[in-house]
Amino acid sequence: MESIAIASESALPAVGPQSQAIRRGNLLAIGGQVGTDPHSGIVCEGIHEQLRQAMTNIQELLKEADASFSDVIMLHFYLTEEGHFREMNAVSNEFLTEPFPARTVVYTQLPPSMLVEVDALAVVE
Repeated sequence: MESIAIASESALPAVGPQSQAIRRGNLLAIGGQVGTDPHSGIVCEGIHEQLRQAMTNIQELLKEADASFSDVIMLHFYLTEEGHFREMNAVSNEFLTEPFPARTVVYTQLPPSMLVEVDALAVVE
């Protein structure tokens, strides 16, 4: 089965030897997206804005694969602070509807000024 790279200029470019997203069969894996505007390269201010931008970047890659958040079965959130959990839920509700995808939340260290990273797994037609 062939793997197909999915790319969008409306999402962050891949850094290093990786794809923004990769499709194999009906599975679509979207690599980690952070709260950086892909057009300006500027890191968004605050956790709410960074979460919204990371989710928007994922949404753009889903569109490139003719998919949407309704096709997402798993999201991984990497947060730098436990106190950001409430904002994560609030922003997620702007993008997701029931039945919600499964989710894992990990607290970790990210590069300076980065507060969140999100990746996704979707099943597409």
